[in-house]
Amino acid sequence: MKSIVARRAARGAEFMDGVRPGWFDEVDGSRLNIYSTKNCILGQIYGSYEVGARLYGFWGNNLALRYGFLASVFGFFPTTRLIRAWLYEIERRRVQAVFASNAPKEQSSEALV
Repeated sequence: MKSIVARRAARGAEFMDGVRPGWFDEVDGSRLNIYSTKNCILGQIYGSYEVGARLYGFWGNNLALRYGFLASVFGFFPTTRLIRAWLYEIERRRVQAVFASNAPKEQSSEALV
């Protein structure tokens, strides 16, 4: 069973998959910092946390917490675990993308004639 932290990051990653395919290639894991408005997930993709949060309706409510884009408003949430959970989601998508790009392409029946 996934922890709350892992579920939040997975929920946020799935959301990003739907609104910005390939988002994971725009995030530099070595700079990822949930408390930085420039180096958090949304900050790295949109230039600042505020721009991304406003774009998707996360600004001024608790949705950003539920989707793992914020650790906590008060700083009591295990930030390191949330960053690790995001890094896992990013790496998982990168590996899937590599496998998908290396998968043999199906040939049409016309090409076989």
